[in-house]
Amino acid sequence: MARNVLLGNMACLADFGNPNQRYQDFLQRGLPPFKTLIESILLFDKITIPTNDFMPLALLLGVLGEDHVARLLGEDIIAFARFTGSVAYLGNGGGVGVINVADSDKTPKLFSAPTEITITELFKGLPGLKNERLLKNLALRSTVEFSIESSQGELGRAVYEEIKREPSIVKARGIVNLAKLPGLAPNQVRGLSLLIDDEQDDDIFQVLRVAQSNLEAKAAALTGWNDIYTSEEVAKLFRNSLSRVRPRADSEAKLATLVSIADLPDVGLLAIQNKEIIRDIISLRQSVSGTQFRMWFHENCRTDPKTTSREYQAVLKSIPFVQSATGRTLRYFTQLGVAAAAMPLDPTIGLGIGAALGALDSFILERTFKGSSPKVFMERLEKIAVEITAEQA
Repeated sequence: MARNVLLGNMACLADFGNPNQRYQDFLQRGLPPFKTLIESILLFDKITIPTNDFMPLALLLGVLGEDHVARLLGEDIIAFARFTGSVAYLGNGGGVGVINVADSDKTPKLFSAPTEITITELFKGLPGLKNERLLKNLALRSTVEFSIESSQGELGRAVYEEIKREPSIVKARGIVNLAKLPGLAPNQVRGLSLLIDDEQDDDIFQVLRVAQSNLEAKAAALTGWNDIYTSEEVAKLFRNSLSRVRPRADSEAKLATLVSIADLPDVGLLAIQNKEIIRDIISLRQSVSGTQFRMWFHENCRTDPKTTSREYQAVLKSIPFVQSATGRTLRYFTQLGVAAAAMPLDPTIGLGIGAALGALDSFILERTFKGSSPKVFMERLEKIAVEITAEQA
């Protein structure tokens, strides 16, 4: 079964301000979303990024480079889920809804324009690309469009119903008109994309958080999603009141645990530091071992795998045998707690290391991996990290 992810933390949704400033503001907040993206390339079959004006595409080109972006789009690793309009809360009883905006000459803003026009205009602001036509075609091909509202007021009704089921989301108590919350003048509008910059932690803020959860869940439903990495603004809400809307993404925590106990390199961080490694990451991801690793990871890893102590791990590392292929496999699975009860103990290192080890290794691989061994993948990942580290030295 395909494992897909929605990266809501890469959305960088359009606001009513300067797009160049929004681009710079997103970068200034740090690179965790890009680290998540790199890790997701290895962990998921397809990555979908929600957008209304394709700013994520500009960010990917700026940070990863056009060659890598062209490959990610061309090999169907990354796609976009595009909606038209902007989610906002309107004063004077307008409440939460979807709005479209045009300039004084009635030309729609990019977030309100048709997809092809939006992409074309985006590239006009990205001079110097050597493969602009290819990238435009790939972006169009990799985009699925969806509507937040199939009928007028649908988003508002869904958001208000959600809050009625979980009234603790807002601070107001008693009978509350969620379309007429205090905090905005009659002629004012607060956009969803302004949440990051808006320090007001009021009820309008919370209503827009719920609206974003609905937006992301709707986009994810198009992709057969398994995980959502949401923007930080709604993460707390998802973990608490809205946890039943969709499962909380925990693949990042699983990978962090795996990196720790199996001594794997932090490829997300390495790729941010040196984007040339992205080529090798994509090639590894597209290999047979990459496919097998994704299958194994989602079927076998747990959020909190049982681990041995750091001292025990250090002892295992100090013994030459456990640095062999068989030894590394056993060391990894001992830390995971897989089949540990079936392993004969040895007073020196805690495991029997006689002829039974080869049989145990085969038994564990056959019973646990069922044809999807991650061993080759992890060894290749370590090799990539060693080579790039040596080049940087």
